[in-house]
Amino acid sequence: MKCADIDAADAARYLLRPGDILFNRTNSIEHVGRTGLFDLPGDYCFASYLIRLSIDATEAEPGYVNAFMNSPSFQSGIKEFASRAIGQANINARALAAYRIPLPPLATQQSIVAEIEAEQALVAATRELIVRFEKKIEGVLARVWGE
Repeated sequence: MKCADIDAADAARYLLRPGDILFNRTNSIEHVGRTGLFDLPGDYCFASYLIRLSIDATEAEPGYVNAFMNSPSFQSGIKEFASRAIGQANINARALAAYRIPLPPLATQQSIVAEIEAEQALVAATRELIVRFEKKIEGVLARVWGE
């Protein structure tokens, strides 16, 4: 993490709030257009290669918007707007602003986010199980081979 001395006016302008979405506007073509949902406590500002999207929580669930923006359909669509130069791709803010995100009712968005979070918890638990299983196999093989 990098630190910078910035004045109060710039800090207020670039300060991140939980629920903000960070859009990667400059990177390799594989990573440009990817988003992340900001949720850290404390005072953080964003870098110039990112675009901050502040979501009106009365209209859209930030987790839903983030999931949609990382979906294959959005990613392939937004990358059509990327300009490329020497290993880097760039998507400007105007192209991003022109892209429409379908918003079902807020309750539906919240339900989708809850389902995604439940699936992510299952994936995390499965990964932990795989690590334990691999360690168990290592132990059994070590006993068999006398290591």
